[in-house]
Amino acid sequence: MVIVSGKLRAQRAKSMKFKDGYMVSSGQPVKECIDSAVRHVLLRQGVLGIKVKIMLDWDPTGKLGSKTPLPDNVVIHMPKDDVVALPPKEVEEYRPPLVLGDEPCLCPCQSKSMVTFLSGTSSSRFCYFGVFFSN
Repeated sequence: MVIVSGKLRAQRAKSMKFKDGYMVSSGQPVKECIDSAVRHVLLRQGVLGIKVKIMLDWDPTGKLGSKTPLPDNVVIHMPKDDVVALPPKEVEEYRPPLVLGDEPCLCPCQSKSMVTFLSGTSSSRFCYFGVFFSN
């Protein structure tokens, strides 16, 4: 961007701007990416001021431009594969080994089945932790 200001062809001072392309105007990139200069020219009619701002391109070596890229440069990474975490073996609930012929308990209360077995009724099976055992 070039700004020329002062008496240009007339008695009244004017300012003319000439710009092209993209120019960052705020933040840290202004300090890193923009090279600017100001010069004053003394003429018969008065002083003419010239301001020049040049935005430098990104250069990883840092010789011809800014060493850091602009913050609006967005890099999208591919998502990582989902890893299914299995619980460790020690956390699983302990179950006593089953004996052939065992059936799951269908009664709502295990102590009731135990009482009927101990009382000597006609039932020859008892329930222990949800499994029926026979005599």
